[in-house]
Amino acid sequence: MQYGIDEISRHSLSGRTVNCLYLFSDGDPTSGERDWIKVRANIAAKLRGDLTLSCFGFGSDARMPELAALAGLAGGHSTFVTRPEQVGADLLGDLSRRDHLAAIDIQLRLDIDPEVEIRHLYGHDLVTDPRARAAVLHEAGQAAERAWQDYGTKALPDIITEDKGIRIFAPDLAFEETYWVVLEIRVPAGRELSGLGTATVQYVDTVAREGRRHELDLCEALTLPEETVTVHAVGLWTSEVTFYALDDLYDRDREAAKNRLTRHLKNLEAAHSHLPAKEFRDDQVTLRKLITLTGALGAMVSFSDGSHGSGTGPGFAPAVRMMNDFGRVRSGFWPHY
Repeated sequence: MQYGIDEISRHSLSGRTVNCLYLFSDGDPTSGERDWIKVRANIAAKLRGDLTLSCFGFGSDARMPELAALAGLAGGHSTFVTRPEQVGADLLGDLSRRDHLAAIDIQLRLDIDPEVEIRHLYGHDLVTDPRARAAVLHEAGQAAERAWQDYGTKALPDIITEDKGIRIFAPDLAFEETYWVVLEIRVPAGRELSGLGTATVQYVDTVAREGRRHELDLCEALTLPEETVTVHAVGLWTSEVTFYALDDLYDRDREAAKNRLTRHLKNLEAAHSHLPAKEFRDDQVTLRKLITLTGALGAMVSFSDGSHGSGTGPGFAPAVRMMNDFGRVRSGFWPHY
Protein backbone atom coordinates (compact mmCIF):
# COMPACT_ATOMS: atom_id res chain seq x y z
CA MET A 1 0.00 0.00 0.00
CA GLN A 2 2.74 2.45 0.94
CA TYR A 3 4.65 1.59 -2.23
CA GLY A 4 1.53 2.26 -4.31
CA ILE A 5 0.98 5.64 -2.64
CA ASP A 6 4.61 6.59 -3.33
CA GLU A 7 4.32 5.58 -7.00
CA ILE A 8 1.16 7.60 -7.53
CA SER A 9 2.71 10.62 -5.81
CA ARG A 10 5.81 10.30 -8.00
CA HIS A 11 3.79 10.38 -11.22
CA SER A 12 1.11 12.84 -10.10
CA LEU A 13 0.73 15.97 -12.22
CA SER A 14 -0.55 18.50 -9.66
CA GLY A 15 -4.26 17.79 -9.95
CA ARG A 16 -4.22 17.13 -13.70
CA THR A 17 -4.59 13.41 -13.23
CA VAL A 18 -7.21 11.24 -11.54
CA ASN A 19 -5.23 9.52 -8.80
CA CYS A 20 -6.87 6.33 -7.58
CA LEU A 21 -5.36 3.47 -5.62
CA TYR A 22 -7.16 0.11 -5.62
CA LEU A 23 -6.57 -2.67 -3.12
CA PHE A 24 -7.64 -6.22 -3.98
CA SER A 25 -7.49 -8.27 -0.78
CA ASP A 26 -9.26 -10.51 1.71
CA GLY A 27 -8.42 -7.90 4.35
CA ASP A 28 -6.34 -10.29 6.44
CA PRO A 29 -2.72 -9.04 6.84
CA THR A 30 -0.32 -12.00 6.97
CA SER A 31 3.03 -10.21 6.86
CA GLY A 32 4.52 -6.92 8.05
CA GLU A 33 2.18 -4.89 10.26
CA ARG A 34 -0.85 -7.01 11.16
CA ASP A 35 -2.68 -4.74 13.59
CA TRP A 36 -5.48 -3.06 11.60
CA ILE A 37 -5.55 0.10 13.72
CA LYS A 38 -1.82 0.59 13.08
CA VAL A 39 -2.27 -0.29 9.41
CA ARG A 40 -4.88 2.46 9.01
CA ALA A 41 -2.75 4.95 10.95
CA ASN A 42 0.32 4.24 8.80
CA ILE A 43 -1.60 4.58 5.55
CA ALA A 44 -3.45 7.72 6.72
CA ALA A 45 -0.09 9.35 7.44
CA LYS A 46 0.96 8.89 3.80
CA LEU A 47 -2.30 9.73 2.03
CA ARG A 48 -2.76 13.05 0.28
CA GLY A 49 -5.96 14.89 -0.55
CA ASP A 50 -5.72 14.28 -4.29
CA LEU A 51 -5.67 10.49 -3.90
CA THR A 52 -8.67 8.22 -3.41
CA LEU A 53 -8.38 4.68 -2.08
CA SER A 54 -10.95 1.97 -2.84
CA CYS A 55 -10.93 -1.63 -1.64
CA PHE A 56 -12.25 -4.79 -3.29
CA GLY A 57 -12.82 -7.69 -0.90
CA PHE A 58 -12.23 -11.18 -2.26
CA GLY A 59 -13.16 -14.46 -0.61
CA SER A 60 -16.12 -15.59 1.47
CA ASP A 61 -14.22 -14.65 4.64
CA ALA A 62 -13.13 -11.18 3.48
CA ARG A 63 -12.89 -8.75 6.41
CA MET A 64 -15.12 -6.09 4.90
CA PRO A 65 -15.44 -3.85 8.02
CA GLU A 66 -11.67 -3.33 8.00
CA LEU A 67 -11.53 -2.74 4.24
CA ALA A 68 -14.47 -0.31 4.45
CA ALA A 69 -12.75 1.65 7.23
CA LEU A 70 -9.55 1.77 5.20
CA ALA A 71 -11.36 3.05 2.10
CA GLY A 72 -13.06 5.70 4.20
CA LEU A 73 -9.70 7.28 4.99
CA ALA A 74 -9.55 8.80 1.50
CA GLY A 75 -13.15 9.03 0.36
CA GLY A 76 -13.06 5.73 -1.51
CA HIS A 77 -15.48 2.83 -1.71
CA SER A 78 -15.36 -0.75 -0.50
CA THR A 79 -16.93 -3.53 -2.54
CA PHE A 80 -17.39 -7.20 -1.77
CA VAL A 81 -16.69 -9.15 -4.96
CA THR A 82 -19.20 -11.93 -5.51
CA ARG A 83 -18.72 -12.28 -9.28
CA PRO A 84 -15.43 -11.71 -11.16
CA GLU A 85 -17.20 -9.89 -13.98
CA GLN A 86 -18.44 -7.17 -11.64
CA VAL A 87 -14.92 -5.83 -10.98
CA GLY A 88 -14.65 -4.02 -14.32
CA ALA A 89 -18.01 -2.32 -13.90
CA ASP A 90 -17.18 -1.31 -10.32
CA LEU A 91 -13.86 0.19 -11.41
CA LEU A 92 -15.53 2.24 -14.15
CA GLY A 93 -18.25 3.35 -11.73
CA ASP A 94 -15.67 4.43 -9.17
CA LEU A 95 -13.81 6.52 -11.77
CA SER A 96 -16.97 8.10 -13.21
CA ARG A 97 -18.05 9.38 -9.77
CA ARG A 98 -15.59 12.24 -10.07
CA ASP A 99 -17.60 13.68 -12.96
CA HIS A 100 -20.83 13.72 -10.92
CA LEU A 101 -19.88 14.92 -7.47
CA ALA A 102 -22.55 16.86 -5.59
CA ALA A 103 -20.55 17.92 -2.54
CA ILE A 104 -16.86 18.04 -1.62
CA ASP A 105 -14.87 19.14 1.44
CA ILE A 106 -17.62 17.79 3.72
CA GLN A 107 -16.93 18.46 7.38
CA LEU A 108 -19.06 17.66 10.42
CA ARG A 109 -18.87 18.55 14.08
CA LEU A 110 -21.09 17.03 16.76
CA ASP A 111 -21.38 18.77 20.13
CA ILE A 112 -23.00 16.50 22.71
CA ASP A 113 -24.00 17.58 26.23
CA PRO A 114 -21.28 16.44 28.70
CA GLU A 115 -23.96 14.74 30.83
CA VAL A 116 -24.72 12.38 27.94
CA GLU A 117 -22.49 9.32 27.58
CA ILE A 118 -21.32 8.58 24.03
CA ARG A 119 -21.10 4.80 24.03
CA HIS A 120 -20.21 4.15 20.40
CA LEU A 121 -19.69 5.99 17.11
CA TYR A 122 -20.36 3.46 14.38
CA GLY A 123 -17.95 3.20 11.47
CA HIS A 124 -15.32 5.61 12.83
CA ASP A 125 -12.05 5.31 14.72
CA LEU A 126 -10.78 7.99 17.09
CA VAL A 127 -7.77 9.60 15.40
CA THR A 128 -5.12 10.28 18.04
CA ASP A 129 -1.88 9.64 16.18
CA PRO A 130 -0.31 13.04 15.27
CA ARG A 131 0.69 11.81 11.81
CA ALA A 132 -2.81 10.56 11.05
CA ARG A 133 -4.36 13.83 12.29
CA ALA A 134 -1.92 15.83 10.15
CA ALA A 135 -2.85 13.71 7.13
CA VAL A 136 -6.57 14.41 7.63
CA LEU A 137 -5.98 18.15 7.95
CA HIS A 138 -3.74 18.10 4.87
CA GLU A 139 -6.49 16.31 2.97
CA ALA A 140 -8.98 19.00 4.02
CA GLY A 141 -6.59 21.65 2.73
CA GLN A 142 -6.30 19.82 -0.58
CA ALA A 143 -10.11 19.64 -0.82
CA ALA A 144 -10.34 23.41 -0.32
CA GLU A 145 -7.79 23.96 -3.09
CA ARG A 146 -9.71 21.64 -5.40
CA ALA A 147 -12.94 23.54 -4.68
CA TRP A 148 -11.26 26.73 -5.87
CA GLN A 149 -9.47 25.23 -8.87
CA ASP A 150 -12.34 23.06 -10.15
CA TYR A 151 -15.41 25.09 -9.14
CA GLY A 152 -14.15 28.60 -8.46
CA THR A 153 -15.53 28.35 -4.92
CA LYS A 154 -13.81 29.48 -1.74
CA ALA A 155 -14.32 26.87 0.96
CA LEU A 156 -15.60 27.93 4.37
CA PRO A 157 -13.13 27.96 7.31
CA ASP A 158 -12.44 24.44 8.56
CA ILE A 159 -14.46 23.20 11.52
CA ILE A 160 -12.51 19.95 11.96
CA THR A 161 -9.51 21.94 13.18
CA GLU A 162 -11.42 23.30 16.17
CA ASP A 163 -10.50 21.60 19.43
CA LYS A 164 -14.01 20.64 20.52
CA GLY A 165 -16.74 18.16 19.73
CA ILE A 166 -16.63 15.06 17.53
CA ARG A 167 -15.13 16.09 14.22
CA ILE A 168 -15.51 14.07 11.03
CA PHE A 169 -14.04 14.70 7.58
CA ALA A 170 -16.45 12.86 5.31
CA PRO A 171 -15.76 11.52 1.80
CA ASP A 172 -16.99 13.41 -1.26
CA LEU A 173 -20.54 12.50 -2.23
CA ALA A 174 -21.93 11.97 -5.70
CA PHE A 175 -25.59 12.61 -6.50
CA GLU A 176 -28.01 10.20 -4.78
CA GLU A 177 -25.34 9.01 -2.33
CA THR A 178 -25.96 9.14 1.42
CA TYR A 179 -23.50 9.38 4.30
CA TRP A 180 -24.74 8.24 7.72
CA VAL A 181 -23.34 9.19 11.10
CA VAL A 182 -24.81 6.98 13.82
CA LEU A 183 -24.05 7.30 17.53
CA GLU A 184 -25.17 5.15 20.43
CA ILE A 185 -25.67 7.30 23.53
CA ARG A 186 -26.91 6.90 27.10
CA VAL A 187 -29.12 9.70 28.43
CA PRO A 188 -29.33 10.06 32.24
CA ALA A 189 -32.63 8.92 33.72
CA GLY A 190 -35.16 11.74 34.01
CA ARG A 191 -33.28 14.08 31.71
CA GLU A 192 -35.28 15.74 28.94
CA LEU A 193 -34.00 15.40 25.40
CA SER A 194 -33.97 19.11 24.73
CA GLY A 195 -30.45 20.46 24.58
CA LEU A 196 -29.03 16.99 23.96
CA GLY A 197 -26.62 18.28 21.35
CA THR A 198 -26.08 20.04 18.05
CA ALA A 199 -24.53 19.16 14.70
CA THR A 200 -22.74 21.45 12.30
CA VAL A 201 -22.22 20.33 8.72
CA GLN A 202 -20.54 22.30 5.97
CA TYR A 203 -19.52 21.50 2.42
CA VAL A 204 -18.89 22.94 -1.01
CA ASP A 205 -21.98 22.65 -3.23
CA THR A 206 -20.56 21.80 -6.67
CA VAL A 207 -23.75 22.81 -8.50
CA ALA A 208 -24.39 26.14 -6.77
CA ARG A 209 -20.60 26.64 -6.57
CA GLU A 210 -20.69 27.97 -3.06
CA GLY A 211 -19.88 26.88 0.47
CA ARG A 212 -22.82 25.92 2.65
CA ARG A 213 -23.13 25.46 6.41
CA HIS A 214 -26.09 24.10 8.41
CA GLU A 215 -26.61 24.12 12.18
CA LEU A 216 -28.90 21.35 13.41
CA ASP A 217 -30.43 20.66 16.81
CA LEU A 218 -30.23 16.90 17.29
CA CYS A 219 -33.60 16.75 19.03
CA GLU A 220 -35.61 19.44 17.27
CA ALA A 221 -36.69 19.95 13.67
CA LEU A 222 -36.12 16.28 12.91
CA THR A 223 -35.91 15.60 9.19
CA LEU A 224 -35.95 11.79 9.23
CA PRO A 225 -38.75 9.54 10.51
CA GLU A 226 -37.96 7.73 13.76
CA GLU A 227 -38.42 4.37 12.07
CA THR A 228 -35.82 5.16 9.38
CA VAL A 229 -33.20 6.18 11.94
CA THR A 230 -33.94 3.32 14.33
CA VAL A 231 -33.92 0.64 11.64
CA HIS A 232 -30.65 1.91 10.20
CA ALA A 233 -28.97 2.26 13.58
CA VAL A 234 -29.98 -1.20 14.79
CA GLY A 235 -28.98 -2.57 11.39
CA LEU A 236 -25.45 -1.21 11.87
CA TRP A 237 -25.40 -2.73 15.34
CA THR A 238 -26.52 -6.10 13.96
CA SER A 239 -23.84 -5.92 11.28
CA GLU A 240 -21.08 -5.27 13.82
CA VAL A 241 -22.25 -8.10 16.08
CA THR A 242 -22.29 -10.49 13.12
CA PHE A 243 -18.76 -9.61 12.07
CA TYR A 244 -17.51 -9.92 15.66
CA ALA A 245 -19.10 -13.36 15.75
CA LEU A 246 -17.20 -14.19 12.57
CA ASP A 247 -13.98 -13.18 14.30
CA ASP A 248 -14.89 -15.57 17.11
CA LEU A 249 -15.26 -18.38 14.58
CA TYR A 250 -11.88 -17.57 13.02
CA ASP A 251 -10.47 -17.95 16.55
CA ARG A 252 -12.23 -21.35 16.76
CA ASP A 253 -14.41 -20.12 19.61
CA ARG A 254 -17.88 -21.32 18.65
CA GLU A 255 -19.30 -20.76 22.12
CA ALA A 256 -18.32 -17.06 22.13
CA ALA A 257 -19.91 -16.57 18.69
CA LYS A 258 -23.09 -18.35 19.77
CA ASN A 259 -23.36 -16.32 23.00
CA ARG A 260 -22.73 -13.05 21.15
CA LEU A 261 -25.49 -13.76 18.62
CA THR A 262 -27.87 -14.95 21.36
CA ARG A 263 -27.43 -11.73 23.36
CA HIS A 264 -28.12 -9.63 20.30
CA LEU A 265 -31.19 -11.69 19.48
CA LYS A 266 -32.70 -10.41 22.75
CA ASN A 267 -31.87 -6.85 21.67
CA LEU A 268 -33.70 -7.39 18.38
CA GLU A 269 -36.71 -8.77 20.24
CA ALA A 270 -36.77 -5.65 22.43
CA ALA A 271 -36.40 -3.39 19.38
CA HIS A 272 -39.29 -5.17 17.64
CA SER A 273 -41.55 -4.77 20.67
CA HIS A 274 -40.80 -1.03 20.66
CA LEU A 275 -41.02 -0.62 16.88
CA PRO A 276 -42.59 -3.51 14.92
CA ALA A 277 -40.44 -3.04 11.81
CA LYS A 278 -40.18 -6.03 9.47
CA GLU A 279 -36.36 -5.74 9.48
CA PHE A 280 -36.26 -6.55 13.20
CA ARG A 281 -38.58 -9.54 12.71
CA ASP A 282 -36.62 -10.84 9.72
CA ASP A 283 -33.26 -10.37 11.45
CA GLN A 284 -34.48 -12.40 14.43
CA VAL A 285 -35.21 -15.30 12.10
CA THR A 286 -31.81 -14.94 10.44
CA LEU A 287 -29.95 -14.76 13.74
CA ARG A 288 -31.69 -17.91 15.02
CA LYS A 289 -30.54 -19.72 11.89
CA LEU A 290 -26.99 -18.40 12.32
CA ILE A 291 -26.99 -19.51 15.96
CA THR A 292 -28.04 -23.01 14.89
CA LEU A 293 -25.45 -23.00 12.12
CA THR A 294 -22.73 -21.84 14.51
CA GLY A 295 -23.55 -24.55 17.01
CA ALA A 296 -23.41 -27.20 14.29
CA LEU A 297 -20.04 -26.17 12.84
CA GLY A 298 -17.68 -29.12 12.76
CA ALA A 299 -20.47 -31.67 13.18
CA MET A 300 -20.87 -34.18 10.34
CA VAL A 301 -24.59 -34.29 9.60
CA SER A 302 -24.49 -36.03 6.23
CA PHE A 303 -21.88 -37.55 3.97
CA SER A 304 -21.92 -34.52 1.68
CA ASP A 305 -20.86 -32.24 4.53
CA GLY A 306 -17.33 -33.50 4.26
CA SER A 307 -16.89 -31.98 0.78
CA HIS A 308 -17.71 -28.47 1.91
CA GLY A 309 -15.05 -28.02 4.56
CA SER A 310 -12.19 -25.51 4.26
CA GLY A 311 -9.74 -26.86 6.79
CA THR A 312 -11.66 -25.38 9.70
CA GLY A 313 -14.35 -28.03 9.84
CA PRO A 314 -17.27 -29.31 7.75
CA GLY A 315 -19.56 -26.56 6.57
CA PHE A 316 -17.27 -23.73 7.69
CA ALA A 317 -17.02 -21.97 4.31
CA PRO A 318 -20.81 -21.87 3.65
CA ALA A 319 -21.42 -20.66 7.22
CA VAL A 320 -18.87 -17.86 6.89
CA ARG A 321 -20.26 -16.85 3.50
CA MET A 322 -23.80 -16.61 4.86
CA MET A 323 -22.74 -14.57 7.89
CA ASN A 324 -20.58 -12.29 5.74
CA ASP A 325 -23.45 -11.64 3.32
CA PHE A 326 -25.86 -10.93 6.18
CA GLY A 327 -23.41 -8.58 7.90
CA ARG A 328 -22.87 -6.58 4.71
CA VAL A 329 -26.58 -6.19 4.02
CA ARG A 330 -27.33 -4.98 7.55
CA SER A 331 -24.48 -2.45 7.33
CA GLY A 332 -26.38 -0.69 4.53
CA PHE A 333 -24.66 -2.38 1.60
CA TRP A 334 -26.95 -3.42 -1.22
CA PRO A 335 -25.57 -4.72 -4.54
CA HIS A 336 -26.71 -2.98 -7.73
CA TYR A 337 -26.99 -5.19 -10.81
